[in-house]
Amino acid sequence: MTTQHPRLLSRIVSSTVVCGVMLMATLGCDAKKSADVAAVPAERLPDVDVPRGDETVKVAVTEEQATAFANQWQQAVIAKDVPTVQALVDWDGIMNRTLRGFAVEKEFRDGFIRGATSPESTLRLIGTISDEVNAGGSYRLVRVTRRAGRSHVTLRLINPDGALNYHDLRLKRSGDAIVADRLFFASTGEAFSDTLRAMVAGAVQSQGSVIRQLTGEVKKEMELLRQQSDMSNAMRRGDNETALAIYEKMPTELQQEKMPMLLRIMATGLDDEDAYLQTIDDFVVRYPNDAAVGLITLDAAVFREDHALLMKSYDQLQRFTGGDTYLDLMVGGVLANQGRLSEAKELTDAIDPADLKLASAHDFKLSVAMAADDHPATLKQLMILRDDYGYALADLSGIEGFEKFVASPQYQQWQASAPAPAASQP
Repeated sequence: MTTQHPRLLSRIVSSTVVCGVMLMATLGCDAKKSADVAAVPAERLPDVDVPRGDETVKVAVTEEQATAFANQWQQAVIAKDVPTVQALVDWDGIMNRTLRGFAVEKEFRDGFIRGATSPESTLRLIGTISDEVNAGGSYRLVRVTRRAGRSHVTLRLINPDGALNYHDLRLKRSGDAIVADRLFFASTGEAFSDTLRAMVAGAVQSQGSVIRQLTGEVKKEMELLRQQSDMSNAMRRGDNETALAIYEKMPTELQQEKMPMLLRIMATGLDDEDAYLQTIDDFVVRYPNDAAVGLITLDAAVFREDHALLMKSYDQLQRFTGGDTYLDLMVGGVLANQGRLSEAKELTDAIDPADLKLASAHDFKLSVAMAADDHPATLKQLMILRDDYGYALADLSGIEGFEKFVASPQYQQWQASAPAPAASQP
């Protein structure tokens, strides 16, 4: 309920799905971009195009087609429909981008592509998303956007604990079909092809003729990849303690690489809030401009009631999504709990949470209503949460934060509307 919003937001990173890490673990290696691929810059998610007034701009994929693609993608991912998911991705284009600039033998190249595009790897990629949605989470289209003249769809992933992530897919036409040729994830702050490129650097460990030649910087890279793999495999088993122990034993220079630091954040439990926040601080100091910072720092902003950081994180995520009303409600609820009512109302007043079909959206709206002492709106949201989403709500008189509502006429309506208790069985 509304009094628990900070805790609801507190696992944004540590329990979110980092798809690239999961696929790395499937293929048995993790990596980072090493010196031999530095000439190929990382892909960035372009900003949403600025509207051009009444000017009609032709795009290869229309908004209607993009929406249909997103709906098909969402349904296939949730159902673990591997053939459909594979058909909706331009794997040739992603693999070409992944392997660009690598001087590897054809046998290795073909083997890597077979492994990365296999049904087993695709199932690993989508399996955790499906499991979390079917356990009470949500995976839905946020909006269709145009970026650098290309159509994109952005989907919002919420796990059963309220952890948040966003996926952006760039679309293109392939014959009569619409496919995604670029996948971007907010939780890693990079394109999936760059995560896969990192895998290639790690996978060359399997080629004895290469590994025997490693010295100096490249040898250090291979050691990093091995230890990242050990961390992610431990986390797949649910053994976060071992993952953190591996991290602590890494040389300092390897601890400061991006993927180990992300894994460390995810593996650190919330039972030690100070330690968790320190992992976030360490990442931001090391990678202040990384695209993953917006999502990661939401937790720190909420815990510390850091308004400037909260709004910076919000702005960065809204640039990623192109504008998500769920994020408006989420941040509005936090602002209301922090006593910033005018800002909260500015973000949320025009939003009907029913459009989002999420209980948490009504919970955030409830926060704003309670902060504003808007008792009719409080009653409305409470009744929706109880009647439409099955919240077990009854006597609110002893719950902190509801004192003014309990003293209002609307509380009498709330009590009168309560369903009669079920008859006891003889």
